[in-house]
Amino acid sequence: MSASKPARPASAPEPLPGLKQLRTELGQVNDRLADARAREAAAALARFREEVALLGITEQEVRRALGYDRPRRLPAKYYDPVTGCKWSCKGKRPRWCVRRAAATGMVAE
Repeated sequence: MSASKPARPASAPEPLPGLKQLRTELGQVNDRLADARAREAAAALARFREEVALLGITEQEVRRALGYDRPRRLPAKYYDPVTGCKWSCKGKRPRWCVRRAAATGMVAE
């Protein structure tokens, strides 16, 4: 016969934690997570305030950088009464404006 491994003493399996205990632990972990997030957010905002003060950045510059204050659209300089299309002379000239310029003698840019 070959030598076999010695038998381990049978130990009782650990009982699985109950649902109530797991929910309690989850609540505690969520509370710790919320506290850590609040502390890190406060620290990040403090660093941001220091940088803004150091560089002399205005509130308007911050709002524009974050996308809250978008520059106003330019008013339309040309309007096509047939289609209702508008063009403010920004970007490539639209086809309807090219056709209209040829028909009315509008000055090209």
